[in-house]
Amino acid sequence: MRFTLWLLLCAGAVIAVSGQRVESLDEHRFVVLPSDQGLIMVVSQPDCPLKFEDVKLLVNMKGAWIKSFKLRNQGTKPIRNYTIAAIGSDEWSSGEAANSTDYIMPGQIAPPLATDKKVEIVPLTKALREKLKLQGPMKGIVALIVVRVEYDDGSLFEDKGYESQKEYFDKLYGSMNPSEGSSSWF
Repeated sequence: MRFTLWLLLCAGAVIAVSGQRVESLDEHRFVVLPSDQGLIMVVSQPDCPLKFEDVKLLVNMKGAWIKSFKLRNQGTKPIRNYTIAAIGSDEWSSGEAANSTDYIMPGQIAPPLATDKKVEIVPLTKALREKLKLQGPMKGIVALIVVRVEYDDGSLFEDKGYESQKEYFDKLYGSMNPSEGSSSWF
């Protein structure tokens, strides 16, 4: 009897640990969001020193949309810090560079804003489309923009249209889904 009870407890512990491992794996497994479900755009900013590259929308196994991109300094001056945004949703800031060795030099790719975690992109199967509810009409639009850049000499690049664009997207998403607010689409 004791052996049977002990065996059941061990089996339960193994199942619990295995479930947690699958759960944490799912957080790092993504599919590329199909263009019939979501659209990611980069706002045209010809005078901006930062350029978005390798832009895509990913969806994790819990259904959360993740914006994926790289930023390159296409300007002529080193960059001390910057702020970017998904209009109507999130803003991210690089924070102040600790010293000049942390500046983003001309031609260089900026370090990622979030800690690098292992990301696995898996094929989008019919079963995953159903599980992630990636069917029916398009779910949303994400517009990426560089809001502000501070150069090493203290001068700035600031997008003059960002506030009005943000207000427009807030109204657009608020009118489409007033009960959940603007961030429900991202």
